Amino acid sequence: MMVYPPQAPWAMPAPPTPTPATSEEGLAPRAPKGIVPNRYALIVAIVIVAFTVAAMLLAVIGPALAPSASSAIPSGWAKVYDANLTNDGNWLTPLGCSFAANGLDAQAPSAPAAAGCTFGPSQNGDLTSQGVFVQVALAPAASVRGNQVPAITLDFQGAPVTFSITQEGQFELCLPDGSLTCPSDETVAWHEDGFVANTMALRYVNGTVTGYANGQQIIERSVNVLGLGRATISLAATRGNEALFTHATIYSGSGG
Repeated sequence: MMVYPPQAPWAMPAPPTPTPATSEEGLAPRAPKGIVPNRYALIVAIVIVAFTVAAMLLAVIGPALAPSASSAIPSGWAKVYDANLTNDGNWLTPLGCSFAANGLDAQAPSAPAAAGCTFGPSQNGDLTSQGVFVQVALAPAASVRGNQVPAITLDFQGAPVTFSITQEGQFELCLPDGSLTCPSDETVAWHEDGFVANTMALRYVNGTVTGYANGQQIIERSVNVLGLGRATISLAATRGNEALFTHATIYSGSGG
């Protein structure tokens, strides 16, 4: 009879020796050597960064490159009005014009023409024949009941020049050329958000009218009104629409 050693320890069997990989399993992929594989990724990254920086710079300096309202006023012009719009006796309020708590409200009926809210001193004196600049601030579009489409008009003895902008940034500059031509376009300078205020301006000097949106020039045209004398200045809304003007600034080349 076989007798086990009384104190022989138990031992776990040794694990099998791993078999080397055969040629059928293939070799493990090797990391690429050299700088060529990484060079293209680096170039792509540099290009992306360059485009991003260029876009940011353009967004910052782009508005500064466009002609602005701040440079539209020649030296020697006099500021003849600069105030929040209240019933201060300077603005005529025919049917469709009234003063609200926060400005001058213009509502245009569906009739072909509306009188507009006229700046009284422009009826009594010459503020325009030597050039004029009219800038207005508007309440946010959400402040009015209907569509807000403000307009600035210079009426040269029955030959009106009217500049208007819709809430979507579509604008018109109507000229008295016999057929009332209205060049139009769209601008990104206008704030379409109904809770953000906007400013617009119209300048006339030496037979040229220029329109501005939030300080940026967006249109310029020649107009044949020389010799017609002075013009009246009016704020209005386009037909069937409304506008709430909160502030107005007027410069005159005639000195007031």
